[in-house]
Amino acid sequence: MGEGQTNLLEFGFRKEEKRIHEAQKPLDLIEYLIKLTTKEGQLVLDPFMGSGTTAIAAKLLNRKFIGFEANQEFFETSLKRLESITEENYIESSPLQPTLFHVENR
Repeated sequence: MGEGQTNLLEFGFRKEEKRIHEAQKPLDLIEYLIKLTTKEGQLVLDPFMGSGTTAIAAKLLNRKFIGFEANQEFFETSLKRLESITEENYIESSPLQPTLFHVENR
C-alpha cells in the first residue's frame, strides 16, 4: 500500500447543486458509488429517494432507476430535478400505497 492512502471518500457539492433535503448526498459521490457497483443498463433501486440525487446519477450514467419516497413534497421535487436533466416525463406509478406491514392499536 502506498503512503497516504485512506478508506475515506471525500466529495463535495457542485456549485449548481441546490440543497433541498437534510440527508442529500453530493451527486459526484453517488455517481462514484453507482459506477463502482453497477454496469450501464443495470437497475438502481433507491427505497428512500429524498431529493432524487440517486435517480439523477443513474440517469446520467445510463442506468435504469426505481425509487420510492413517502414524503409527497420531496417526491415531487425529485421528479422536477430529474425532468430538468432529461426530456422524459416520470410518473408516480402507485400513489400513496399503504405500508407493507401495519399494526393497529388495540
